[in-house]
Amino acid sequence: MQTLSAFPTRPLRVNAPKPKTVRRVIMLVFVEVILLGMLAALFVWMAPPLLNDARIRQNPAIAQDGEVADGSCQTRLAITFCDATLTAPGPDGTAFRSDVSYFFLDIHSGDYDTEVVQSADDPHLLTTTLGLDYFWDRVLCFAAAVVLLVVGVIGMVRASIGQHRGERQALALDGQKLTPVAVTIRTRQKVRKSIAWRFSYPSAGREAKANVMTAKDFLPFTLDAKGKRALAVTGAAGGVPFLLDAGLTRIELTEAERAGLLEAQQRDQAAAA
Repeated sequence: MQTLSAFPTRPLRVNAPKPKTVRRVIMLVFVEVILLGMLAALFVWMAPPLLNDARIRQNPAIAQDGEVADGSCQTRLAITFCDATLTAPGPDGTAFRSDVSYFFLDIHSGDYDTEVVQSADDPHLLTTTLGLDYFWDRVLCFAAAVVLLVVGVIGMVRASIGQHRGERQALALDGQKLTPVAVTIRTRQKVRKSIAWRFSYPSAGREAKANVMTAKDFLPFTLDAKGKRALAVTGAAGGVPFLLDAGLTRIELTEAERAGLLEAQQRDQAAAA
């Protein structure tokens, strides 16, 4: 590949990507806290009723003289949310009371007909026939919501780590003789005001993969017409390659070096077309 052969062999200055502003750091932390709070609230809100109903399902019994008070359901985009206060008399005449909340997938209009259900083994455990009828739907909705929130938290953490990586790489490579590497761009995903790049590169006789974050206006220095191959560099220690931008502003080059790389790029792109 001619671009790799045309790359300078002298030590090069590396320009660090623009670091995150204090505002962006605060925003990332704020979003992570919000997602974690939503995850905690989901467990507090939905896990106890599900565990309660799992026990009742083992030996359910319709509660004689049971009542549903303040019961209401709302359906939004096929997701139904229900809340109710249940009361039922115990064996010794003591009144049992329980607040229940459900959410499940259902396209429904009008009211739900339901009855209070007790556990025959433990009468103070109360639910409704509605809750039991939609038990597995509720479990699936709960699991899906947990997965989405966990993915969101992990995504924000990875975004935060990825934004630091580019600056650390630049500082580590600055002033070294750099080795050019052709990497394969796998995916490009916009994340708020940044772009998450996933690419693969040769490492120790195998293909390794990496994720990095760049500014939203970053374009890689491509080596083919389709933009699947890009130019990156590593230092003496190797590691994850540092992506170079289309304008080659991430490294300090002479005009002759820049012109030579651009000419070699055109030849490589023409050969790959």
